[in-house]
Amino acid sequence: MYGQRITSSLPGRKKLLLLLLIIFVPALVIIVLSGMNERNEDTLKARNNTLLVIQSLAAQQEQVAIATKQMLSTLALLPEVQRLDANACSEIFRELQNLNPSYYVIHAETPDGNVFVASAPFPPDSVNLSDRKHIKDAIRTLDFSAGEYIVSRVVTVPSINYAYPVLDSNRNLVAILTAGFKLDEYARFISNANLTEAYSIVITDHKGVRLYRWPDNEAIGPGITLSSDSFERISGDSDHGIFEKIGRDGINRVYAFRQLRLNENSSPYLYIIASVAKDKILQKATLKMFRNLSFLGVAALLAVFLAWCFG
Repeated sequence: MYGQRITSSLPGRKKLLLLLLIIFVPALVIIVLSGMNERNEDTLKARNNTLLVIQSLAAQQEQVAIATKQMLSTLALLPEVQRLDANACSEIFRELQNLNPSYYVIHAETPDGNVFVASAPFPPDSVNLSDRKHIKDAIRTLDFSAGEYIVSRVVTVPSINYAYPVLDSNRNLVAILTAGFKLDEYARFISNANLTEAYSIVITDHKGVRLYRWPDNEAIGPGITLSSDSFERISGDSDHGIFEKIGRDGINRVYAFRQLRLNENSSPYLYIIASVAKDKILQKATLKMFRNLSFLGVAALLAVFLAWCFG
């Protein structure tokens, strides 16, 4: 009753303005809430898509590790390798590298780390790799091992190497076989994923040193270590995950990561990180919301004008 007395006492023009307010305020709330909901849905969709990208890249990397292990383990059984025949091994390694251009070099070392044969020319008795992670791990475990970001001493290019021990019939270490994987091959992985410019991909070794980044950025390219907080996020107990943070490029991104291991009991030898710029995710929903708000604003102004003129 009291509300009716108030509205009945108002002039006709003010009644129309009050009616317009009652109509347009709920519409404003609906547009804003709908826009926020669409932004949340787009963020969730982007998070799921980023995880799918990670799974695809991880599957390709796992195939590289499997194929490399098969190649080196087969070589380790050859009589020429077992008897350390440098001339015969050199020819075999060159032919094998020609058939597998993803590797920049294939070589073999004696147990003390001295390279005695390689698919690429190198000065004899001049290269020792006993300090390299992949060599030390292969000797320690007598199994397939992965290295870390290095600049090769055999052909002086950035790489990640894989190693496999050569054992005699008594399981004594005879030699170590090494295959150097071309870091540029990761570009092929990413091209298969058909990513948009909103995404970036980083692949690092076990210490968080970048092996590859897409798109190229010299400031945070190969050989540059991840920030300590980023590495802490990806190197925890979970082998995969997703989080948000502002990157070194100043862009707020959604990140997904995956740890890769040579076997379930080993520590990660590789990390793959995919990220997407959050403003790119929300751009479509934000523009739609502002467009709808603009239409509502124009309609409200027109309605107020008409109410004021003819009320």
